[in-house]
Amino acid sequence: MDSLHVNIWSPNFSELRIKLVDFGPDQAYDGGDDTEHEMTFSAPNTEEWITYDIALDSFSSLANRNNIAQIILSAGPSGSANVYVDNLLFYRESTSLTDSVPVDTIPEDSTVGFTQSSAKSQDVNLFPNPTSTKIFVQTNLTIISIEISNISGQVMEVKRGDFSVLDLDSLDDGTYYIVIETTTGVVRKPIVKQSRSF
Repeated sequence: MDSLHVNIWSPNFSELRIKLVDFGPDQAYDGGDDTEHEMTFSAPNTEEWITYDIALDSFSSLANRNNIAQIILSAGPSGSANVYVDNLLFYRESTSLTDSVPVDTIPEDSTVGFTQSSAKSQDVNLFPNPTSTKIFVQTNLTIISIEISNISGQVMEVKRGDFSVLDLDSLDDGTYYIVIETTTGVVRKPIVKQSRSF
């Protein structure tokens, strides 16, 4: 894993803080080898879902990333900010769909390892969910690619181009994430595949 992904929504926060704590090789709290790093994002957009994709290298005070034991999210103003979290996960950037985004589309003044997507979860509808064989993708966004991964982050299938139907016959029953890369950003949504019971 080399990146952290999280979707955040708040009606009233003025800043967001994300802290990672690594317990070190002894894997014990306060064992003398713990390290941590907190990132602060000032003036995030409110009343809309914000996607954060952060390279773990951005957490520069972590001595290593092999024993991450805590993810601490906090927001300001202290005591009055309401924050909703969805799709918190680690992933490998080498398997991320964002690899295909041309470098010249990233503004020079953007923070390294952080992207804010304007694509929102509600912009994409997947149905039926749960499903036994197929998922229909309904959106007005232009789809670049679709990735299907299991809950462990293992990529099961990648499709390039604009698809409206995904065939899931080759997948075992279980929960999967559909990652849809569009021209305006990336949307991640869970689906459940279950065999029909007759």
